[in-house]
Amino acid sequence: MRGKSIKLIFFSLGGSEVKEINLGWRHAVLLGVSAVALIGVILTGVLALFTDFFQDARLKSLASANQALSTRLADMGTQIDRIQSRIAELEKKDNDMRIFVELDSLGSGVRAAGVGGYTSSMDYLPPSKDLPLSTIENSKERLDELERRLQLLRTSREEIEAKWHSKQDLYNHTPSIAPVEEYRLTDTFGMRRHPFTGRWSMHEGIDLASHRGVPVYATADGVVISAINTFRPNSGYGKEVVIDHGYGKKTRYAHLSKVLVREGQRVSRWDVIGLLGDTGQATGPHVHYEVLVEGKPVNPVDFILE
Repeated sequence: MRGKSIKLIFFSLGGSEVKEINLGWRHAVLLGVSAVALIGVILTGVLALFTDFFQDARLKSLASANQALSTRLADMGTQIDRIQSRIAELEKKDNDMRIFVELDSLGSGVRAAGVGGYTSSMDYLPPSKDLPLSTIENSKERLDELERRLQLLRTSREEIEAKWHSKQDLYNHTPSIAPVEEYRLTDTFGMRRHPFTGRWSMHEGIDLASHRGVPVYATADGVVISAINTFRPNSGYGKEVVIDHGYGKKTRYAHLSKVLVREGQRVSRWDVIGLLGDTGQATGPHVHYEVLVEGKPVNPVDFILE
């Protein structure tokens, strides 16, 4: 290629004079390489500029998404707290029902299925803008625990239902409600100072005060074995009803203002058997309620499952 050259011709369409530049081959190559290098530098600068821009935009987007996720996790922690509280209430009622149908109650350790201690929703607030992986893992662990507890509740209810159906007649004839709907417990079961004699004596039932004339209900299915309408003022139980529920259990409802059943009559739980009053030896309107098991008085409070 020696002796060869490149001629560059510059001219204008406006009629200006033509200019020519003769470049040797080496100069032409050098000029081309310089041009390519310059274009490369420009492209590199442009790419670096746009890369930093998009990187910053991506980081801002990730930070925003991270903050939103942190907020949602905190809200989820609060919701888990509420669900956990509700499940605890259901578990308490479930244990009451298990005891009623003569099944062993389930302790908190069994219900938690070996899961660790309680974590409050405050633990869902991340300490910095970076979302800790442990927060997400903690949420999953708590949800897994609640799922196990719900499954155990479901299994327990099925067990209670099966036991209930197997002994439904027994339960129907077992006192389980208060004989009046709204009342004040004015005297408890056990030794007390008698309100009339002032002496200590055994109070074989409980006294439930309410308004005169409110309905008094049978607390379980059974047969009326005593319905007394005659009484001596300021003496004894006054007008009273005694119901034999079978299975060794009886109930007494005393100081009634009116008896609405007769001896030999079959009654069901929630049937109205009389009206509340203050007949006999009573200081005010109330029903004296007794539960007897195999002829012995027991605390009626243990038979009020409300």
